[in-house]
Amino acid sequence: MGRKLKEFSCTASVKHLMTEAHKPGSHHWPKDGEHRPALLRARNANVTTPIA
Repeated sequence: MGRKLKEFSCTASVKHLMTEAHKPGSHHWPKDGEHRPALLRARNANVTTPIA
């Protein structure tokens, strides 16, 4: 049972990385409503982040 779970996990992560490589930005978090709007506003306003 553990082997099947590990194989599924590895396969899913590789598939996710391949999808993200073909369609950048396609990944989404289920509870993304709190931070994403602010990130999009900052990106659209061309706000630069300070380099530490």
